[in-house]
Amino acid sequence: MKLSLKIAIRFIKKSKVQSILITLGIAVGVAVQVFLGTLINNLGKDLIDKTLGGTSQVTIRSDNNNNPYFNETDVDIDMLKKLGVFSEISKSLDVNGLVKNGEGNEAVLLKGVDSLSAADIYGIKDKLVTGNVDVNNNEIIVGKTLLEKLKKSVGDDLILVMSNKKELTLKISGVVDYGVGELNKSWIVGSLSYIQEEVNRQGEISSIETKLDDNKIFDADVISDDLSKEIPKGLIINNWKSDNASLLSAISGQKSSSTTIQVFIIISVVIGIAGVLAISVMQKSKEIGILKAMGIRDKSAALIFLNQGFILGILGATIGLFLGLGLFKIFTAFVKNSDGTPIVSGGFNLTLIVFSFCIFVVASLIAATLAATRSLKLNPIEVIRNN
Repeated sequence: MKLSLKIAIRFIKKSKVQSILITLGIAVGVAVQVFLGTLINNLGKDLIDKTLGGTSQVTIRSDNNNNPYFNETDVDIDMLKKLGVFSEISKSLDVNGLVKNGEGNEAVLLKGVDSLSAADIYGIKDKLVTGNVDVNNNEIIVGKTLLEKLKKSVGDDLILVMSNKKELTLKISGVVDYGVGELNKSWIVGSLSYIQEEVNRQGEISSIETKLDDNKIFDADVISDDLSKEIPKGLIINNWKSDNASLLSAISGQKSSSTTIQVFIIISVVIGIAGVLAISVMQKSKEIGILKAMGIRDKSAALIFLNQGFILGILGATIGLFLGLGLFKIFTAFVKNSDGTPIVSGGFNLTLIVFSFCIFVVASLIAATLAATRSLKLNPIEVIRNN
């Protein structure tokens, strides 16, 4: 084993140009794999964050269209927490109303939330433009577009007319830009207990909204099916996968295209390395023939090329990783949206990085194995006789 390794290192040093070309071939393959994989992963993650980050991913609601409300004790919140799949759980009471705006009125949705955990479901904390996200009693958070229409500012009062003609005087505590036009012009978020009391719905809610852990987002349908067995009759469960079939199709297509690209990159690198190492076997056939004549076994001769492929694979994969990550960082630094923000987030997926490194080292070994089989066929007498 040691002898094969020493000879492999000597072959690498002797054929510097060839070794450099193999290393660069592996490095380019790894760099492209890491760059594209990281880019596509981040695009997919950003797509999910933008589409689902500000919505409930699994929602429990009433199955009665005539009466969308149910008792908040019908579902055991502690049971939901014990499932260990939700990062956020919030009770919500949705009530339609009109906000007085001079001579006209603006149709709005008054949304009562039981705690600031709901702010994380909808991203209110991160999307707050001005004011305070904490709401108590008659304090509310309004969308940016609605505030502009009403020509109001933080600290002002607005009059909300309910369906029963009751008027509520609410104080604007904060302004949010949800990034979705419909939400910006219609959502008003307030305290659940205050709204329950004012609309005479004490102890009632219209939904229980949740946010899944990042590693459970694509299990939303399975979680919903399991959860449906635990909730009482009269309640139904919606999940983002059933409500966003087109988004799911786009994400699946994105993953499939990424996998296809990566497979072809790996195949091309394996073919390239195998071809160069096969030539190396022919170039070193005289040396291998002499070594066999001196008593080196076929297995040891094959190990020379396996060690050669392993060493070059490690070197190429290491260089490729740094090159790919560097290219991605440059991409995120210079390719930006019109508002100056990066077109994709700059996060790295450790699993992808480790997988790319390992798969190309293995690919190098496979290519080296193909070359090593040629060395097994070399007859030392024929090689020396034919020079």
